[in-house]
Amino acid sequence: MPLNYSNAEYADIHFVYGFANGNSREAAREYARRYPNRRQPHHSTFVNVHMHFRQHGFGSQRGPERGIQRRVNGLRQRQILRTFNENNTLSIRRAARQTNIPRNTIFRTLKNNHYRAYHLNPVQALHPGDEDRRLEFCRFLNQNLNQDNDFFSKILWSDESCFTRRGVVNFHNLRVWSTENPHAVRARNFQMEFSVNVWMGIVENNVLGPYFLPHRVNGPIFLEFLEQHHADFIEAVTLNTRQQLYFQLDGCPAHYFRPVHNWLNEHYGQRWIGRGGPVAWPPRSPDLNPLDFFVWGYIKDIVYATPVNTREELLQRIENAAQTITPQHLLNVRHSLTHRSQLCVDQNGGHFEQLL
Repeated sequence: MPLNYSNAEYADIHFVYGFANGNSREAAREYARRYPNRRQPHHSTFVNVHMHFRQHGFGSQRGPERGIQRRVNGLRQRQILRTFNENNTLSIRRAARQTNIPRNTIFRTLKNNHYRAYHLNPVQALHPGDEDRRLEFCRFLNQNLNQDNDFFSKILWSDESCFTRRGVVNFHNLRVWSTENPHAVRARNFQMEFSVNVWMGIVENNVLGPYFLPHRVNGPIFLEFLEQHHADFIEAVTLNTRQQLYFQLDGCPAHYFRPVHNWLNEHYGQRWIGRGGPVAWPPRSPDLNPLDFFVWGYIKDIVYATPVNTREELLQRIENAAQTITPQHLLNVRHSLTHRSQLCVDQNGGHFEQLL
């Protein structure tokens, strides 16, 4: 029992608890009435004091029992720290079952020893050789950025993404705040499903799209999109940037279609990034594409804030969300990309998102 009160106060606490016939809340009220000028103990203190006196007697708190308790606490602390040093991904609940030590004790011990729970960072699994390709690409970015501070504004970053009716909802963090339990529900399995395939791009301070593609995109469909709509999208780009513009594509099979490559070579020459292109896009690198690490997540957070009921509603929500992306957002994205490309070089092409 901690030495928070004097011996006289402990005696009075115990006496009042007995006077209240073991009712701790009544004891707290009686103690406040009798001793209004004292520090008022919580009602649980009356129970704790009584149980301590019952188990250990009325001796001094500095007696042998306290020394024994200190040794027991020291053994428990070493056992807890040893357990987490052997397995630092263990949950407190599992550690309590494994060590037979109360969860509160484990949590308090970890906190007192400056342990904190850190989240794991999900990353894209890399294949052998991917690190070298990522390193080469990031060196290309950094080299051009050293020559032109505005180089990232002269890349048309692009990607496609599929939006479904159900989206991605974290039900663990989904809550309803209310004074009473509203017993709220949210449906997640639907008999009627629908989805849309979306292309978007960003360049300078411009958001290009969204453009809604067929559900399944192959080479001829993507080539038709480039031939009929690409010129309309880049009209918003300044003429000076257009003359130096790089077009970035990832490793989607539709981008690897030979006529698509021919179109890119004709319109961009050596200034396009992609699978098999003059500048090779590193596979499995969503952490280097602003559409992946910012745009899609930003839009889906808005789109799926509330349930989507129809395909038309989904299309409208995507368009509305895209319009909320500001030039400041895109400036922050370019700053993030600068940091990411340097971290990728520092990690020799390996994972770096855990360092952001």
